[in-house]
Parts: sequence; C-alpha cells; structure tokens
Amino acid sequence: MIEITKLKKIYSGKNNKVCALNNISLEIKKGEFISIVGPSGCGKTTLLKICAGLIKPTSGKIEYVGKNGKRIGIVFQNSVLLPWRTVRENIFLPLELQKIKNVQKAKKSVSSIVELVGLNEFTDCYPFELSGGMKQRVAIARALITSPNVLLMDEPFGSLDELMRNKLNIDLLNIWRKLRPTVLFVTHSVSEAILLSDKIIILSDRPGSIKDIVTVDLKRPRSVDMKITKEFQEYVKWVRQKIELNN
Repeated sequence: MIEITKLKKIYSGKNNKVCALNNISLEIKKGEFISIVGPSGCGKTTLLKICAGLIKPTSGKIEYVGKNGKRIGIVFQNSVLLPWRTVRENIFLPLELQKIKNVQKAKKSVSSIVELVGLNEFTDCYPFELSGGMKQRVAIARALITSPNVLLMDEPFGSLDELMRNKLNIDLLNIWRKLRPTVLFVTHSVSEAILLSDKIIILSDRPGSIKDIVTVDLKRPRSVDMKITKEFQEYVKWVRQKIELNN
C-alpha cells in the first residue's frame, strides 16, 4: 500500500515561488489501478515524480507499506529509448545498470517481457525502425523488467492516435491483470481514465489538491466496446462535471 500524507511541493525560482501541490493525502491499496486527472499545470506529473523519488516534496511524506517495500518502474510521456541500442538491449538496460550477476536468467526475463508486450518480431530493431506505439511498448517492457510492485505512468499514450491508444490501453490492462502491480497513471483523457481505472483522483487547478475521488465500478475485464455503452458515457459525463465544478 502507498500512503501519501499532507504532501506539498513549492518550486522556488529567482524571483518567485510556485506552489504546485498542496495538502495531498491519499491511500492506495496494493494492486489498484489509479488514474490522476485534472487541468494542465495542476501538478499531476509533479506528484508522479515525487512518488518515483525523482524530486523531493517541500513537506509531507510518502510511505510504501508492505513486506516487498518499494520497487518502482516508470514510463514517461516519451519513450526515451537509446537510439544506438536494439529493442532487447533497451529493455535489458535497467538490469545492466543493476549489475545483475545471473545474465542468462536476466536474458530469459527480457524474452518473457518482450513476449508479454507483443514485440517478439522486433527484438533486434532499433528505435528509428519502430512506430510510436511500438516505442511505448518497449518503454513499458523496460519499466517492467525489474518486476516493480509500483508502476508510474505519465501520459504514456498521449501522443498516439485514437486507434493505437485504444489498443495499448487494452494491452496495458492485460499486462496489469497478469502481473498486478499498483499503477498510478496520469492522463488528460477522461475516457481513458475510466476504461483503465479502479479509482480516478481529480486534482484542482494549481496548487493541485485532491478535490474528488471517483470509484469506477465497471466490470472487468474491460474492452474498448464499453465506451459506447450508456453506463460508460454516464461515467464520462459525471467525471467531467466534477472536474469542471472543482475548477
């Protein structure tokens, strides 16, 4: 479980200070899929970076509670692949940096993850040979290779067309169902958040604070076809109203 308590982040510049997040308190259960939505500049990415340990909060704390501690994988808006490394080599990179001793076992793990994300035919390709969707699959595989119990995703499909985005949403749900990491997923898309999530955290305008939490009670496993149902559209309308009301 992740416990976030009274989190605050202030960025200090030469001439001014900007409060990005204020009084964020949240409990996230093990294995939950949580999406974070809100207006641009409300601190969604800042919250994710604090959870990842990439930046420090000004005050407050984050605790990872449980016997497995904190093992984090992160997927950014851009795939951030090394252009001189193949798909397999890019995925292997985190294990290489950890100086894994059992190389053969590590290579089997890479093969397993490659199959899970559907890139078997592209393991020896370089990033310039891949589509945007394929690059994001590699980024997801790289984040999963260390068997994280927490997966942080910062708008990973935001730059993709709707068809590819829908495809990767379902692929991500299948991966999540098999591996069951706790997922924090930042998105600007309300329908994406509803399709993926157990709960949706709605942040206010800057400084970002939690204004509402929506529980999504749609049945799993989910499919893109659910988007045209009346129940799904009611959720879209409900969440949008809450975002507009809170801002």
